[in-house]
Formats: sequence, C-alpha cells, structure tokens
Amino acid sequence: MRNLLLIFVTALAVNAVGQVIVNPDGTHSVQHGSVIVNSDGTHSVKHGNIIVNPDGTHSVISGNVIVNLDGTHSVRHGNVTVNPIETHIATVGNTVTIPNETQIIKDKEEIQNLIRQMLNWAWSSEHFNPMPMMLDNPDDVYFSGFDFVKHEANIERLRATGFFANEFIENFNRIILTLDSMYRNNTWEKWHYRNGFPPFGFDSGADIWCDCQDIPFDYPNVWDYVEVEIIEIDNYRASLVWRWGPLDKVHPGWNERPYRFRTVREEGKWKIAYLQEFDFEKVTKVWEW
Repeated sequence: MRNLLLIFVTALAVNAVGQVIVNPDGTHSVQHGSVIVNSDGTHSVKHGNIIVNPDGTHSVISGNVIVNLDGTHSVRHGNVTVNPIETHIATVGNTVTIPNETQIIKDKEEIQNLIRQMLNWAWSSEHFNPMPMMLDNPDDVYFSGFDFVKHEANIERLRATGFFANEFIENFNRIILTLDSMYRNNTWEKWHYRNGFPPFGFDSGADIWCDCQDIPFDYPNVWDYVEVEIIEIDNYRASLVWRWGPLDKVHPGWNERPYRFRTVREEGKWKIAYLQEFDFEKVTKVWEW
C-alpha cells in the first residue's frame, strides 16, 4: 500500500514526465491518461481529485495537500512533493531527480554550514563594503559614481571566500555596473558624501546579508545558530530560507520574515547563487520617495 501511495505522490509531483513516472524507490510506473500502471503490474485510476487504488481504497488531493491512506499527509511546493518520510521529488526541465533521505539530510547540513560561515564572514571585522563610491575632487560634496578599482577588489574577495557561485558574482557585478550607469545618468538625486544612505534600494538601511538592523542576541555567536529550511531541492540546485536560531529559544517575532536564498552545486560543493537582498530587479528599481 505504501508503494502505491508513493507512486501516486510521485505522479503528482512530476506530472508524468513523458509517460514514465520515476518512483522514490527507483522503480517506474507508466501513466496512460487517467490510468497509472504500477511497477508490480497493478493499476491505480485517477478521477479528478480521487485516486482509486487497486484494493479499492482511495487517496484524496486537496489543494497542495495529499491525504494518504494511512492518514498522513504529503504537501506539494511547486514541483516538489514532501512526503511524510521527508523525501523530496523535484523536476528540472524534463529531468527528474529524487535525492534520497540520507542525501537530503547531508545536503541540508552542508548548506546550513555554508550560510553560517558566509554570515560570519560578512559580519567579521574585515567589513565588506558592497558600494565603494568615489569623489572626482577632494572638495566635492556629491559622489560622482562607483570606484571600480575597489569594486574589482570586492569581486576578488567574493571569489576568494569559496562561498559564492559564479552566478552570484556575475549578478553582483551587473548590479554595480547598472547602478553606476543609472546614477551618472541622473536617475536619482546625487548622493551627498555625508549622507550614510544611498538614494537607491541597495544597502540602503537594513543590512543586505541578513535584512536586519539588529540581531536577537550577541552571545553566543548568533550566526552559528541560524537554521535553514529547504523549500525545493534536487541534486544540483536548492531553494531555501534561513531563520534565526535556535528556533526553540528565539522569539517567533524574529522569524516573521525568513531570509530567502538559493544554492547550486558547483565544483562538487554547494555554493550561494542568490540572496534576496541582491535581487537585481529589486535593487535597481527607481524608488518613489
């Protein structure tokens, strides 16, 4: 019975890529219209939101929640179905990858360590200034644009950490090039060198690494306790959020807005590909003040 349930869940998750459904245990089922031929030769039939299993029992689809025969629930998040045993199924184009439970636990631990190390680095004494501005003349009071010598040094610093994927670094470079062009073309008011906040939406108040202006506690080191939650994962990419931890000791109000990020597997390791406060569309938007 359990196998049928997993077959059913898989069918929903991958929507039958072609006509072949890859089950979590590596077996295959084939969908012909509303009929699912299971790996043991039995058949399940889908009628709207009802799956009729070979023994006459039923499973029910209710929105993103799948009520299984044993009373447990599976939940769909986009292309991912989270089963009661916490396995995940994901689709990338026409390719289906099904990390097993052990691999998912290992990947989550690696990604959690990655984000903790990155946050420790970002908040270290060697402050990383993402927007080095310059004055054309010592007597000027308004910045003329970005200092690209320092910007290139920033890019090398990002690469040297080993935390960031090429995708992230290329996006960061694109942000700075675009902001510089828009600033020099008078998209925004000029930025007075005594004003701590830029006129655009990048690094303009809350810290870009945590979207925060304060932290829940200073001791022990808060960055060593942030916790990640997997939203979607396959063998190559993952979408996640991180929250302040330990979750059982931090007031829930601190975690009303978890921080979104993505990772990719690059050179055999998980690396950061996206951080929500480095979203290109968001940070290059012209704000109405």
